[in-house]
Amino acid sequence: MNLRSIESIENWENLQNGNITIDWMEYDGFPISRAETILNHPMDEIAALIQDLDNYPKVFKRVTKTRQLEPDVAQI
Repeated sequence: MNLRSIESIENWENLQNGNITIDWMEYDGFPISRAETILNHPMDEIAALIQDLDNYPKVFKRVTKTRQLEPDVAQI
């Protein structure tokens, strides 16, 4: 699935507003979601956490397993 044009999509259905906004939509026959919030931490620290896929289960409470499928594709 190619998500390169995802930022131009406008038909998101809102599921939650507040400190964390969550939206979803169907894209090429698949349900996809996005979440948005403000993190009050330096960008380099946030980037390091996001890039460390192996430690997601230790960092994110609801993540139990991760797997790198391709260089830019992960299963969480």
